[in-house]
Amino acid sequence: MIVRRAVADDVAFVADLDWRAMHEPYLLGLPEVRLGERREASFQVWPSFFAAPESRVYVGLFHNERLGFAAVRCIVGEAELDAIAVEPRARKAGVGRALLAFTIADLFAAKTSRIGLEVREKNTAARALYTAYGFEQEGVRRSYYENGDDAILFGLSLERFSFR
Repeated sequence: MIVRRAVADDVAFVADLDWRAMHEPYLLGLPEVRLGERREASFQVWPSFFAAPESRVYVGLFHNERLGFAAVRCIVGEAELDAIAVEPRARKAGVGRALLAFTIADLFAAKTSRIGLEVREKNTAARALYTAYGFEQEGVRRSYYENGDDAILFGLSLERFSFR
């Protein structure tokens, strides 16, 4: 598994996987949701995210096949993990762990003091991954997601590591 910073050629992959992993499954069946319009709007977000100076996107590859991505925004020494997604066929194979470890290491090297994120309460696999890497639950946003799911807020202080 290789993790690298994303390049412009990765935008379509990231947008597609983001839609398939993080939006479509949770919007299916909701009343009055026009999936085609929502998908298009979701795809329009990523080119500007890639171009923003505060953004960092990482891609995980195995034998040159893109299997996942992580996306963060860095603002005033802190980072927000906006998304981490893995191709369904590659889940439980260490792709998410590799992406998260690389992201943490890169942000640590950039002297980021803290990483925050939110995750669906029902996403037990992601919650276990974040906890394994030292993230601590900091709060809950009730009915945060469009389908009514709660968001669990996690944070990781990078300042506590003594090897700076």
